[in-house]
This record gives sequence, structure tokens and C-alpha cells, in this order.
Amino acid sequence: MFLSISGKSGIIQSPIASRRLGAAGFTLVEMLLVAAISSVVILTASAISITGTKSSIKAYVVQGLRDKYARLTYFIEGEVEESDSLSVVDNGNCVAPISLAGLVAQPVFLFSFRHRYVDNSSVFTCFYNVPLVDNPDNNPNNWALYRRGPAFGNITGVIGGVNGSDANGATLNPGLYVVAPYVRVTTPMLNANCGSTGFPNVAAVVKFSCDGRTLTYSMSIGTGSSGRDTIWNSTYPSPVRVITLRTRNR
Repeated sequence: MFLSISGKSGIIQSPIASRRLGAAGFTLVEMLLVAAISSVVILTASAISITGTKSSIKAYVVQGLRDKYARLTYFIEGEVEESDSLSVVDNGNCVAPISLAGLVAQPVFLFSFRHRYVDNSSVFTCFYNVPLVDNPDNNPNNWALYRRGPAFGNITGVIGGVNGSDANGATLNPGLYVVAPYVRVTTPMLNANCGSTGFPNVAAVVKFSCDGRTLTYSMSIGTGSSGRDTIWNSTYPSPVRVITLRTRNR
């Protein structure tokens, strides 16, 4: 379409009007360009959304592991603080749990102690790493933490139970408990022999105390998702960071 303009020189036809009318629609090139830009925007938004979701799940998982870590250390510390005869050597006072069905790997003794307010001096509480698979290596997902010692009352929660309240009565019949799955405790040490360099991983003020009352150990926990490529698979602390825990009996 052309624009006709009358003048002294005659009629002049211009393509301007034709171009303006054509601007009211879209050419094939313009449509392809819009589609490409829209696809890039949608893909970018989707990638950001997926990344945000993964980050949220990972943070949720790690926080859950931290809570479990705090609960387990509190549990161990609560018993050790009220104990005596603390030992990291299996001196025959403990009966190890048997291996899980179908496994050759054996439970590993960690430490033992006796509750000082228990009259029966032959009753000890003992902690073990129990492998969940053969060849468990260092992966906490392949281990569980077991406790063998005086049973807890099923109602009162008191060690040994309370007559008339708990089903197991007040006897100190040792019970075997899975403290937590997917947990591995390592390097339990007792400051009974400090040597010339002092007790490792302990503050300088007590480095050479050597009183046999401070227990140190490291603990790592997992989600149980080992061997699967999943965002739920995580451990705490991370493999590059080891936290040494300390607890002291009175």
C-alpha cells in the first residue's frame, strides 16, 4: 500500500503507510524471537525455583541432624555425669550385643560406667557401635549406637524402674537399647594417662589433670540415605569437620 501525495510535480506514492499498517501484526521472525525469550525466562524461573527448593530441603535435613546430635550428646552426658568407674577399656563388665542377623561385622565397644547410686556394683552401662552392614567403613549411615545397661522404667523413665509403677519393677535387669540408628562414635578417650604432651583435645587448664574423669569422643550422624543420589543424603558434622565432645563425671 502506498500513500499518494499531490504536488506540483504530480502524484508521489510513498511506502510509509504500508509499513505502518504492517506494524499492527507480527512477522514470523518476531514471533520466534518472543517464543525464544519466553522459553529462556520460564527455564530460568524454573531453575531458580528448583534450586530454592533443594536448598530448603537441605537446610531442613541438616537442622534435623543437628537436633539429633544435640539430643544424643545430652543423653550421653546425662548418664556419664552421674557415674563412676568410667572406662574406655572393655574390662569384662559388659556383655556385647550380638551381630545383626546375616552380618559378620562385630559390634565395637566404646565405653562403660557404673551408676554411683546403684547398690549392685556389678551392674554397668556399656555403649557400642553396632554395624548395620558388613564392611561399614567410616560412614555413620552404616552404624547404630547401642546401650546395654540398667533398663529404664516404662512409665517413670527411672533407671531400674519403680515398684508399683513400672512393668519391669525396681530390678536392674540390664536391657539392650538402640540409642539411635545411623550414628558412629569414634576415638573415645579417658584422661587417665596424659603422657608428656597432655590429654588431647582438652582445654589447657585441664590438659594434665589425668584424673580419669573426663571422657572425650567424636560423633557423626547421618540420615540413612547412604548409597542413593538424593538431596536427603547428608551427614553432620560434615566429613571435613570433626567436633570433639567432652563430658565429665562428678
